[in-house]
Amino acid sequence: MKKSKLLSIMLSVAMVLTMFNQVLSLKVNAESNDVLCHISKLLDEFNQEHDTSYKLADDKQLAAVGLNVKDVEDFYKNMSDEDFYSYICTAYERDMAKRSNDNSQDNTAVAENHLSFDGNFINPDEPMYSGTQKYYYRGSSTEYLTLTSTWNYGAGDYHYSSVQSMGYGCTPNIYPYYAPYATSHTMQNDARDMYCVYYCNKYTGLGVIDLTNWTITVTFHAGLGDVWGSLPM
Repeated sequence: MKKSKLLSIMLSVAMVLTMFNQVLSLKVNAESNDVLCHISKLLDEFNQEHDTSYKLADDKQLAAVGLNVKDVEDFYKNMSDEDFYSYICTAYERDMAKRSNDNSQDNTAVAENHLSFDGNFINPDEPMYSGTQKYYYRGSSTEYLTLTSTWNYGAGDYHYSSVQSMGYGCTPNIYPYYAPYATSHTMQNDARDMYCVYYCNKYTGLGVIDLTNWTITVTFHAGLGDVWGSLPM
């Protein structure tokens, strides 16, 4: 067989394989879109029935909490409509119960008066410290927002020097929880306090967010520890 004819056959086979992979990819993507579109439709129906604003998170929102579209599809694709309705109803009831609990609490965040950050006790003889303070909401020990910063001791008091990051923490598959998509901070009271603002998405189920804009504010205090409080409705 001549080389030119063999090369032609190989190119033809390669082209067929490429087309097959493209068709297969389109089929997989179509199936994925079908699952997610159907879940979105069920959420719309649930919203109309319960006056909620739940929706599937987009790629960026999912990535912010360590998920992707395939994770969401895999979780929901084997659910019947009844299974999904039961799942989202449970999420809704849990959300309402926690909102009620929040509303019954004092929404003023209170700083715990201790000098421990991430298990490291502050030594007043050291001039500079770095650590993470947490804002535990709902009296929880698993759901919190974070401030990682550097502070120093001088003139008889603690003062913030800089902020490294602001984030969140939660237990996987425990809902609802808040994940910030944007943050801001301002030093106050001669840098003794750090006023933090967290602009959050609230995740009520796997890949499901509440479209309400959640802005959570908390003031951390240099030289003190974690903060405990509740959240506004």
